Amino acid sequence: MPQPSDPTDPRAAEPDALEHLYELTSRCLGSGLNGGVMLASHRETCEWVAVKTFSLEGLDRGRMRDMFREISVHRSLDHPNIAKATDAFVCAEQVHLV
Repeated sequence: MPQPSDPTDPRAAEPDALEHLYELTSRCLGSGLNGGVMLASHRETCEWVAVKTFSLEGLDRGRMRDMFREISVHRSLDHPNIAKATDAFVCAEQVHLV
């Protein structure tokens, strides 16, 4: 299984990297100011996951750096009452957090 991508890595993900690993459904689990959360399944393990999409539109470098830092912190958390962030895909206009 491929290693999770590093959102602090400046390299952009391939345009279809998310769809290569996960099959997105049309089921919306929720939405907020920063974007929506969709249900998806991992193509190899069939594990159900939530994919939150954040828009990068209008973010300056400082706010973008803060977002990546927050994603990095969230991915490092390991607590039974906090959803585990396992993957992050950085595209030109969006960040997808799994």
